[in-house]
Amino acid sequence: MTGGPFLRAFATVSGFTGLSRILGFVRDQLFAAVIGPGLLLDAWFAAFTLPNVFRRTFAEGAMSAAFVPLLKQKLEAKGEAAAKAFARQAFAMLMLILTPLIALMVWAMPWIIQGIIGYGPEDGRYAATLIFGRIMIPYLLLMSAMALLGGALDALHRFAPKAAAPTLLNFILIALLWWIGLQELRGGLPELSDDARLLSAADQAAGELLSWGTLLAGFAQLAMVWWPAARLGWAPQPVWPRGTALFLRRMVPGFIAGGGFQISSLIVLALAASSPGDLSHLRFADRIYQLPLGLIGIALNTILISTLSGLIARGQTQAALTQLNLGLEVTLLFSLPIALTCLVQAEFLFQGLFEYGNFTAQDSRGAGLALTGYALGIPAAVGQKVLQPAFFARGDTRWPMVHSLASVGVAVAFSYLLYPVYGIFGLALAASIASWTGLLSLVVHLYLRGNFRPDRSLLLRPLAMLASAGLMVLFLSLVLDLLANFGSYGFAVRIPLTLVLVVLSGAVYAIVAYFMGGVDARVMRLFEGLF
Repeated sequence: MTGGPFLRAFATVSGFTGLSRILGFVRDQLFAAVIGPGLLLDAWFAAFTLPNVFRRTFAEGAMSAAFVPLLKQKLEAKGEAAAKAFARQAFAMLMLILTPLIALMVWAMPWIIQGIIGYGPEDGRYAATLIFGRIMIPYLLLMSAMALLGGALDALHRFAPKAAAPTLLNFILIALLWWIGLQELRGGLPELSDDARLLSAADQAAGELLSWGTLLAGFAQLAMVWWPAARLGWAPQPVWPRGTALFLRRMVPGFIAGGGFQISSLIVLALAASSPGDLSHLRFADRIYQLPLGLIGIALNTILISTLSGLIARGQTQAALTQLNLGLEVTLLFSLPIALTCLVQAEFLFQGLFEYGNFTAQDSRGAGLALTGYALGIPAAVGQKVLQPAFFARGDTRWPMVHSLASVGVAVAFSYLLYPVYGIFGLALAASIASWTGLLSLVVHLYLRGNFRPDRSLLLRPLAMLASAGLMVLFLSLVLDLLANFGSYGFAVRIPLTLVLVVLSGAVYAIVAYFMGGVDARVMRLFEGLF
């Protein structure tokens, strides 16, 4: 898959991921307005982070890194029947390992919360986090199963079901938050409070409802990939796992390599949890930060693991190098304007999209500080997702693990160094420093191995992209200067106005980048084909 097919696949995965991220914005707007930053949101986000971190690591890391290249090799060398048998054995092995592990995590939840998150029994958030966590942790098992079935579909170049599945979580949580908000307005529920020491019964009930909704979404997401897999004859069957030793050997380092950022997130979580409100602010900043990471990085990671594995298996190494360059170019085309906007206008984004109900101007400033720190590392974080498949496609999960662990070490060191001085901005900045460290180490290693050779287009076009992004941010800043009373507008005006300004800024960037030569002809052909 090269050229047009590669970019069309990227558009498919990125489109569904973008829909999921848009729904995630709506979901978090409701979280902000209905619940607001504080004890309840800190407790729920902390509990949700545990399965979500492992979901991202399995779905976006270990499964793709270890499973998809092996499955592609089976398809190329031995045919579909052998590939199906391997997939079923891998699924059985995964369930055999994870089922008792999930049961152990449910039992050990008190120690997990104290050891990883840092909430002690004397903390008002501890009891609620314990209940929410025990309800949601089986979500990890469901998402791991979804990731493996989705990986099989990815290997068959059927990217849409796995990419679309996360939208179901957002749909369900949006519906539940909307219902909670309506019940409050109608007096059907006691008003959600945020006492400095304790959570009310209404808080507890709302958190438990959202936790059960998350678990329900896990079943729905698994069903979304199970059905198309079953139609193609790839549904799991009860078998005894055999011949999966190589898969397991690759999965463990692949889990660490794909989850380096997530491991760092857990450490940042523990630090942010020490100050009430910081965890919620960091979570809202992460929502915007995850937009380019999911829309671009994860989409390209998913496609590149599959396509590079096929090209390398067929000995088409030059085509693999070309595809990697194209992936990086697409990465920079989209991530640079997003990063620069978040860097310069972070508070505006929160003021326009979230500052309603229980989310105050002070919350916009806190979340904006975190997003500013994250913005500095957006291109690097996305770039890592694009470069790792160059290792995974060759069956190498060990070296990405080493690079990832080094990046984690940098993140931890700078987090403890910067947080006492710069607060929440320091935590996000530490993540950005770690992202650039990881990206540069991957570039150097791949170049020395001969698996990455930047072409002229990749070296020159980013200059035009950066200049175009600078003009875009200047345009946005000038418009905001004309809207001196932007913060006083009601939500019915501010939300659509914010979205219009973002779209107009994006249009300015696209037009300027086109005329300055920042857009590759292959990308232009993609958009011509779509529209």
